[in-house]
Amino acid sequence: MTQIPDRVYHSSIRQGLSLIEPRVGTHAQAWVYAARDLVIASIFLFQHHDFILASGLTGDMPYICERFVGAFDRAKANVNASIYVLPGSSFQANRTSFDAELVSEIAVIPMLEIPIEHAKTHLLEFRDAGQLKIYSYPDRPNDYPSDDSDLIANALKLIAQQGQPILDWLEREFGNDLSHVIKAVREARA
Repeated sequence: MTQIPDRVYHSSIRQGLSLIEPRVGTHAQAWVYAARDLVIASIFLFQHHDFILASGLTGDMPYICERFVGAFDRAKANVNASIYVLPGSSFQANRTSFDAELVSEIAVIPMLEIPIEHAKTHLLEFRDAGQLKIYSYPDRPNDYPSDDSDLIANALKLIAQQGQPILDWLEREFGNDLSHVIKAVREARA
């Protein structure tokens, strides 16, 4: 699936953008991120990272997986955002571990903006239409370990790359929700 469509989709908390510029994200690269379709782009509306919601594909079905009780609401409720339709010409595939994710190293001018009122409602509509699976904690796909060892490994990797601020952020943002992960990270670093 390396062919890039003529149109790709970029989600943003910022509305009214006339230019989408590359930003340094979790891959430590300045990229504009996009997806091949609207459902996958919608997954990334507002907060979306492994410590709050995991995502992926089971076959052709996109999914979101809560990493703790209430993560979906915390990340998506009361969020207004936009999805931008972008020309696919500058985007590349296979630059991240998520096959559905595309990246561009240059700024992109949107072709169209789709305002999204209430990201949670928008995603639930895809779920109700059978286009998105939402795993509510503690339910999860089989490839996610029940002991959250994947989150521990991810945190340790990020701390090795970016230092103590990552652990500080985890404690501040998820001290109550992922206390077992933070405790394991502290023990591994001791």
